[in-house]
Amino acid sequence: MIISAFQGIGKTTLAKSRLDIIDFESSSFDKSNPNWYVDYCKAALDLDKQGYIVFVSSHKVVRDYLVNSGAKYFMIMYSKDLKDFAVDKVKVRYEQDPSEKNKRAMDKAAGMFDAIYDEVITDTATGLQIYLIDDKNYNLGAIVDKLNRE
Repeated sequence: MIISAFQGIGKTTLAKSRLDIIDFESSSFDKSNPNWYVDYCKAALDLDKQGYIVFVSSHKVVRDYLVNSGAKYFMIMYSKDLKDFAVDKVKVRYEQDPSEKNKRAMDKAAGMFDAIYDEVITDTATGLQIYLIDDKNYNLGAIVDKLNRE
């Protein structure tokens, strides 16, 4: 199973605690190559075939590729009601680790949450399966396990 999820949702933390989950970063793929996502998605699909649950980036090109791949693929996103909570989580992460990556994530979360949310909701018409988190006390591991059973 392959899962895209919004920043700060807990992908890295969960992957560190479970051997069956890989947090597959896209940062090592050269984004100046317009087809970077093809190699990235093929590698994610290979990990999926090996039996891993793979967390991947939520870039639009990645979502589109994976929706059309035939793989078991989901997007996990905060509901609009949790926008401030979502942005605050990414801000706290940046304050604890002021890396350039966390700065970009914080800026993206703060400035683009609504646009990303709307885009993801629109993508459900093209076959993207989405799980909306609507409770601040969510358990990402339980959500992943539930999606894996579907």
